[in-house]
Amino acid sequence: MFRRFLHALRAIFTQRSVILLYLPILAEQAMSTFVGFISTIMVGHAGSVAISAVGVVNALNNVIVFTLFSIASGVAAVAAQFLGAKQKERAERCIGQFCAAVLMVSVAIAALLVLFSKPILSFLFGAAEPEVLDAARIYLIAGALSMPFAAISSLLSATMRGCGNTRMPMASALLINIVNTLLCWITIYGLEMGVTGASISLVAARAAGAAFMLVLMFRPGFPLHLRKFFPIVWKDILPILRIGVPMGLDTAMFNGGKLIVQVFMTGMGTYTIAANAVTQSVVSLIEIPGNAMCTLAITLVGFSVGAGEFREARRHGWYTTLAASILQLIVCIPLWFTTPWFVGLFSTDPDVIRLSIVVTRSMVLTSPFLWSTAFTLASVLRSAGDVRYTVTSSLIIMWVIRVLLSWVFGVVMDGGLLGIWIAMYVDWAARTALFVPRFKSKRWENRAVT
Repeated sequence: MFRRFLHALRAIFTQRSVILLYLPILAEQAMSTFVGFISTIMVGHAGSVAISAVGVVNALNNVIVFTLFSIASGVAAVAAQFLGAKQKERAERCIGQFCAAVLMVSVAIAALLVLFSKPILSFLFGAAEPEVLDAARIYLIAGALSMPFAAISSLLSATMRGCGNTRMPMASALLINIVNTLLCWITIYGLEMGVTGASISLVAARAAGAAFMLVLMFRPGFPLHLRKFFPIVWKDILPILRIGVPMGLDTAMFNGGKLIVQVFMTGMGTYTIAANAVTQSVVSLIEIPGNAMCTLAITLVGFSVGAGEFREARRHGWYTTLAASILQLIVCIPLWFTTPWFVGLFSTDPDVIRLSIVVTRSMVLTSPFLWSTAFTLASVLRSAGDVRYTVTSSLIIMWVIRVLLSWVFGVVMDGGLLGIWIAMYVDWAARTALFVPRFKSKRWENRAVT
C-alpha cells in the first residue's frame, strides 16, 4: 500500500508538462484569492460594521459570481473535449455564441440587483444592524456593476485554460490583484472611504481584467478564433448547456444554501458575522492549491475523455485528487500555528478574534482529508460529462444535510458559528461517500459531449 502511495506521488510531481500547466493555475488561484483577502484586511480596519457589510454582501454576490465561474469551468471542459476530438471549428462556434449569451444575462442580473438592492438586503438580512445594511447596499451595487466584467474575464480565461494555455489567465489575475490592492490602499487608508473605497476598487479591478482578456482575444495568438458571437443558435451552444448550465445550477444552489446559512448568522450579532467573514478569508488560503488542482483536472480529464482515453482520464482523476489533499495538508500544518497572527490582520475586536481562531482551526483539521475528495472528484466527473449525478447529489446534500444541520447545530443547539461550520464538514463527508464509489465505477464513462 505504501509503495503504491509513493508511486502515485512520483507520478504526480515528476510529469513536467503537468507541472507547467499547474503552476500558472496555482498562481492565478492565489492571486484571485488575494483580491478578496487583501480587501477584507483593509476593510477590517474600518471596523466590525464595515467587515460585516462586506461579509453579508459576499454571501449574496458569491451565488452569482461563483455560478459564472462554474459555468466557465464548463466552457473549459467543452473546449478540452472538442480539442481532444480535433473539432476546433465547432469549439469556436459554440464558445463564442455562449460568451455572448452569458454576457447579456449578466447585464440583466446586474440591473436587477442595482434597482432592487435595498429590498433584497432587507428581505435576506433584515435582522442585521441598520449601519451594516447601509454599508452592504453600497458594496452590493458595486458587485452588480462589476458582474459583466467578471463574466467576460472568467469565460475567456476558462477558454484559454481548456486549450492548455494557463499563463495568460494567470497574468489577468495578477493585473486584477494589482489594481485592486493599489486602489484599496489609496481609497481605504489614504482617503478613508471604507466600504465605498473597497467598492470602487472591486469595479475597477474587474474592469481591468476584462479589458486585458478582450485585448488578448482579438490577437492572433488566442487559441480559438472567437469572432462570430451572433446570431445565437441554441443548437450550436448545446454542448456547453449540457455541461456548463448544470454546473452553474449546482454552484448556484450550493451558494444559495450558503446564503441561507448566512441568514442564520445574521441573528447571532455583528461580531459573529464579522468573525465568519474573517474566517472565510483566512481559510481561503487552504483552498488555493485544491481549487487549482480542480481546474487542472478539468483540462486533463476533459482532453482525455474527448480523445476516448478513459483509462488515462481515470489516472488523472485519482492523481489530481491525491495531489490536492497533499498540497492542502502542506498549507494547513503551518496555518495551524499562524492562525492567531492571520486573524489579527483582519480585526482588533477580541470577540471576533477569539471566535475566528476557533473556527479557522476546525477547518485546518478537516480540510486536507475531506475537501479534496468532495470537490476535486466532483470536478473530474463533471469534466467527463457526468453532470447529472454530481449535480443531483450536490443539491440533495446541500439542502438536506448542510442547510438543515446548520440550523440544528447553529441555532437549535446554540452552537453558533462553530456549529454551522461543523455542518459544512458533514456535507463534505457525504459528498466523499457518494463521489468516490461513482468514480471507481465505469458509469461516468461515455458521457462526453463530443
